[in-house]
Amino acid sequence: MPILTGFDDPLPRRKNENWPDPTSEMMDDPIFNAIWEAIRTWDINAPDAYWGYMSATGNHVRAIYDSVMKTAAEQIEKIEESLEDDSHTNGYG
Repeated sequence: MPILTGFDDPLPRRKNENWPDPTSEMMDDPIFNAIWEAIRTWDINAPDAYWGYMSATGNHVRAIYDSVMKTAAEQIEKIEESLEDDSHTNGYG
């Protein structure tokens, strides 16, 4: 699809797909708010969600928050599995 430069856009872009708004619960979450404080002055380009740069929004925070929380949950699960394995061997491998 040609863009303003006249060249074909090398990246197919989705328009606002999978770009959820934050929930009301997230607005009170200290992790969500820490991310917001870190990025609130940034101009961000998210070509999979929209064209061009824009100021940081709750959607940007939500994307980062979801990724952080998913990774944290995966790490917690690994730690719990490791602790469970250790409990079967009394910590002696």
